[in-house]
Amino acid sequence: MLLHNWDVPYDAASTMKVAVPVAVHRSGLDLDVQIPVVNEFRSVRAAATPGQ
Repeated sequence: MLLHNWDVPYDAASTMKVAVPVAVHRSGLDLDVQIPVVNEFRSVRAAATPGQ
């Protein structure tokens, strides 16, 4: 059990930095496989209001 600084509040992002790598490790994914990263996001709101 980890009790170091138990009374200090942490941001949720700080706790996710631990959970995500643990989940990836447990899943058995091959971390040497490259995946494409695309900087694209289609907003649902933009589709509802064309021209904006």
